[in-house]
Amino acid sequence: MAESKGAALALALAAIGLFAILSCYVARRTGEIGVRMALGATSMQIRKLILGQIGMVMLAGIAAGLLLAVAAGGIIARFTYGATARNPWLLGAAVASLVVTALAAAWLPAQRAASIQPLDALRQE
Repeated sequence: MAESKGAALALALAAIGLFAILSCYVARRTGEIGVRMALGATSMQIRKLILGQIGMVMLAGIAAGLLLAVAAGGIIARFTYGATARNPWLLGAAVASLVVTALAAAWLPAQRAASIQPLDALRQE
């Protein structure tokens, strides 16, 4: 039970950290997003832009994490009871939970980016 609380806390901290980084990323790109919207980009296209860039980083992180998990499978197997480190269901569940967490953390910054008013964004620069 304590392990699941620790895992939930780690996942929540990762989501909070990712949200903070993405909010800063969107704030830095406010001018660029404003120009894109002034040139006719829709809010859906802006959301896709932000979520697509997050997706690229997320895929790279998942690939690196899976490679490290498989490479360190022998060491991890010593610490887990009843589950092997190379269990595809376990790895799939971990990837799915991380993808859902990352997309949930990225949704609000993407929404903010999509709601930027072009004139306000251009005035800030």
